[in-house]
Amino acid sequence: MIDLFKKVINSYVDSGWEISLAFKSESIRSLSYLNGKKENFNKSVSAGVMVSVGKNGKVFRQATPIIKGDYLKTLIDQGIKNFNILEPNFLSESSMSIHTGEVYDLSLEKPLLLKSFSDSLATSSSVNHKWIDFIRSSLSENLEERIIVNSQGGVFHDKKYFTDYYLDLMGSRDQLNQNRSNGGVVFQGAVDDSFLLNTLEKKESLTRELDLLLSASPCPKMVGDLLLPSDQMYIQIHESIGHPLELDRISGDERNYAGGSFVKKDDFGQLRYGPEIMNVVFAPSEKKQPVGYEFDDTGLKAADAFLIKDGILRAGIGGAESQKRLGVLGTSSTRNSSWNRPPIDRMGNINLCAGESRYEDMIKSIENGVLMKTNRSWSIDDQRDKFQFGCEIGYLIKDGEVKNVVRSPNYEGRTIPFWNSLKMVGDRNTVDDFGTSNCGKGEPNQAVRVGHQSPACLFSNISIFAGE
Repeated sequence: MIDLFKKVINSYVDSGWEISLAFKSESIRSLSYLNGKKENFNKSVSAGVMVSVGKNGKVFRQATPIIKGDYLKTLIDQGIKNFNILEPNFLSESSMSIHTGEVYDLSLEKPLLLKSFSDSLATSSSVNHKWIDFIRSSLSENLEERIIVNSQGGVFHDKKYFTDYYLDLMGSRDQLNQNRSNGGVVFQGAVDDSFLLNTLEKKESLTRELDLLLSASPCPKMVGDLLLPSDQMYIQIHESIGHPLELDRISGDERNYAGGSFVKKDDFGQLRYGPEIMNVVFAPSEKKQPVGYEFDDTGLKAADAFLIKDGILRAGIGGAESQKRLGVLGTSSTRNSSWNRPPIDRMGNINLCAGESRYEDMIKSIENGVLMKTNRSWSIDDQRDKFQFGCEIGYLIKDGEVKNVVRSPNYEGRTIPFWNSLKMVGDRNTVDDFGTSNCGKGEPNQAVRVGHQSPACLFSNISIFAGE
């Protein structure tokens, strides 16, 4: 296909037009079990090409599932004609750029046979207590391939597996219903035997906590310390760091659908987002996470970058076009959800760096507070400022000791005061990876995977209450 794309583009070598052909394919298989019995099995394949024609920083795009040389040339010719008609309506600050070089990332592990993980899903979803209403265990595996060839000699090609796993338990006792889940696991790579073994161990731990929840009292209302492990930190990072730092939100492009941001252009290099122990990085080099890659969907070569360094906002989340428009530092993170969607500014792997605090020391430092695990609900305003999060389970902490389980724990705050209340960041032993495969944004809507690696974190003077 690379040779086909080169041949098509070479037909326009002296035309003065900047041309890019971007192929993307997805082959997905998903399987779910409910109470030990197969619930759904689906397979899907999607593939096509985005044809981009540009000049002077402006671009016109069309997409097609037909991958034939003559047809691609027809679309390029149509694109040139439409570009000339529509050029007066383009934004004056348009700054699309085409990237040079060649990047290949084609190493693949061998995926397990379907039966290998269907047996584990069946076992992990089997009900072994009368008070458990249901257990759902589901897994999906996505083989994705990307090829980008452009008129500046750029060639970019990769092929990767991505896996989503979700385990959810619901139980009831004395007219009380509660849920406990793994929070969703999204990672780059195919499923292996060790992962399947961990699903069975995770089911047992979630069952024990669900049993405790069904006899627990509601979380008390207080202002106290809040200890969040990585399975809750990921959504906190996602909503109150990731989204407000997207450059297209800051420029106003997303206000109609996804919202804006409290962050302003002049905040970069100035805004104290949190204390000096707070460091957040954009990390495409983390290849086990969902968005580890060598280039984004425009062909911009990937590079790690600090978004927040020693608590100060340094860079935003957005590719070359948004960086030029706003005049601020950004990231190699212009992405699309499919071959028929234009690339826009998206999160990738947005990670909070580990600190030096041991988990035991964090607990010992708490006189009055709550440990909360696994996001259950979230709400945040369209400027990504005021928020409220609910968790599946909480543990009261008194005088440095973990006490009883509480149900429906919630907390609330505002983004900048909340992050500046961060007083301890866990060490490497508290770090884990989480993420989501359906972060929505854009018109038409685009759902993409994102990743968040984080240690446990301790916050002080937080408003805590029961979400019942």
